[in-house]
Amino acid sequence: MTPIGAFYRDYRQTWINKLPDRPFVYAEGAGLAPEFTDGAMLDGAFSAGSTTFNWNAYVANGPALNMSDSTRFGELSFLNTIDNNFDKTFGGRLGWAPLPIGASGLNGRVSAQGSPRNVRATILADDVSYVRDVHAVRGTLDFRSEWVWSHVSDATYDVNGIRFCLRTTIATKDTHSLRTGHP
Repeated sequence: MTPIGAFYRDYRQTWINKLPDRPFVYAEGAGLAPEFTDGAMLDGAFSAGSTTFNWNAYVANGPALNMSDSTRFGELSFLNTIDNNFDKTFGGRLGWAPLPIGASGLNGRVSAQGSPRNVRATILADDVSYVRDVHAVRGTLDFRSEWVWSHVSDATYDVNGIRFCLRTTIATKDTHSLRTGHP
């Protein structure tokens, strides 16, 4: 599990997430952030005064940059279980437990080994969750939101004699759920 945002870390289980689909930012094969990566992760928590913070840090095989399929050219693939460039991706998440709110990110090389380009990817995410009993509706308000920003460094490619520059920056906000219900 990759600690980008809070969805996979805290809410992906079916008894918690009652929505039929995963949030857009984690869509299988087309998402902006990885669900799982092969690597190692440490996590923990610490107190600072009267508040508590939680943290995750990891090193993993990074995403691979699609440089061959013209219909998906420039997209990141998170399905790689083999390290394609002998370079690791580093990332982590820091969360503030009382709200909860968090910020996370990853950075690593995504171009293949032997490629003349040193193309890197950076993914940043912010997440917030708000759960309160609302007596006026006799239920619970459960609001979860994440913002994910993905950037792949510029690269010039030559495909079948056509040269073009790849510039990719995508940001999206996804609200997991907003619901009220009887306790």
